[in-house]
Amino acid sequence: MIKIRGLTYTYPAAEAPSLRGIDLDIGGGEVVLLEGDSGSGKSTLLYCLNGIIPRFYGGRFEGEVVVNGFDPSALPVPRMAREAGMVFQNPESQIFMPTVLEDVAFGCRNFGMPEPEARIRSLAALEYISLARLTGAAVDELSGGQKQRLAIAGVYAPGPKVFLFDEAAGDLDGKGKAGFAGIIGKLKSQGAAIIIAEHEPEYLGEVIDRKIYLEDGRILPGKPAEAPFTSRKKSLHVCGGPLLEIKRMGFRYNRGGQVLREIGLEFRTGEFTAVTGDNGSGKTTLFKLISGVLKPSEGRVAFDGLPRYGLDDVCGRIGLLFQNPDEQLFAATVEDEIAFGPRRLGREFDAGEYLKKSGMVKYAKSSPFHLSRGKRQMVAFHSILSMRPDLLILDEPTTGLDRSGWFGLMELAARLNEEGMTVIFSSHNKHVVEMYARRVIRLEEGEVSEDEIRV
Repeated sequence: MIKIRGLTYTYPAAEAPSLRGIDLDIGGGEVVLLEGDSGSGKSTLLYCLNGIIPRFYGGRFEGEVVVNGFDPSALPVPRMAREAGMVFQNPESQIFMPTVLEDVAFGCRNFGMPEPEARIRSLAALEYISLARLTGAAVDELSGGQKQRLAIAGVYAPGPKVFLFDEAAGDLDGKGKAGFAGIIGKLKSQGAAIIIAEHEPEYLGEVIDRKIYLEDGRILPGKPAEAPFTSRKKSLHVCGGPLLEIKRMGFRYNRGGQVLREIGLEFRTGEFTAVTGDNGSGKTTLFKLISGVLKPSEGRVAFDGLPRYGLDDVCGRIGLLFQNPDEQLFAATVEDEIAFGPRRLGREFDAGEYLKKSGMVKYAKSSPFHLSRGKRQMVAFHSILSMRPDLLILDEPTTGLDRSGWFGLMELAARLNEEGMTVIFSSHNKHVVEMYARRVIRLEEGEVSEDEIRV
């Protein structure tokens, strides 16, 4: 179903190719795992298979690509979507209808499917991915993981012959990943050709038929060996006085039900805390309330002596890394992005020196939006760190990062914590929680179900 010969691709204005001499064949009923570090060319390869490259990005495209008998570079992208459905790293880029069911049904309707069949297929897709109870929910009130499930359902429902998944499970909880793996198995049994780009593929189990590893745009004969995880010795420094106090806090969105109920928590200076919970449990909403992006519907949040506060009151003191980095990137270059915060606060800031120390200097003049998802995540992270906040909040910070990327990010957060910065983060990655958190809070359906100290 997929045939690639001599594929080489260079983005406009880029000095070097992002793909180099790719040769690949994938048959129907075959599931191929595509691995590689951030920036290795995984997303670029998938874009070549659905026609986004070269029809949208332009650039220099060489070689031959055939997908289900069609040349993606010769067909309009909407027409090619009937043959090759793709779930992007950022689900926001393909979700645009107001409710969950309408969004899933849109693809079916767009391809001319009769309304009864479109509804049946859409409801079945939502059931498979554990979103059936949210068919009438407003899309803009879903959590990041729920939006990722929605994007998967939207591509699954119309039934293309080829499926391309670009880090499609990065924000999913355990139940969501199990449901996604079940969908992959079903598609495989139906004869679909499937490529999955993934940094943490363990949840896929035995459904994978073949693994391909990309490095610097080339297919390697095998994946380089990785050092095993080692237990990190957590520092046992004594925390300071109360920094953040939450009392009987509740929150509901305008059109939705209660998201958080009777939340009572206290965080002390110097804590390193993980907030865990399933998709939709309220983690992101909690972080937005703490940072001043949202205001509580009931109760209150106090920060360092401020009984109530908004964004302006804590700007530069509370830093929030969003789950989706694209929601907070806006500058023309990486250098401008990282320098914006401290300069906006009127602080002296040597951007060149910071970029060197952070390892971002090679991207200084690049647009953040021309980088891979993992690199964009790091740019957003450093745009927060450059302000040296007292409280650092990281919402699923490892999403889109390869092993070395998330380890580097969390190690830097740990070093800053040892210097006195308070860190609160969320993650579905058990390795990350186990290695770094000294306190773990679990949310279930908007309530605190666990709060324990771990040494």
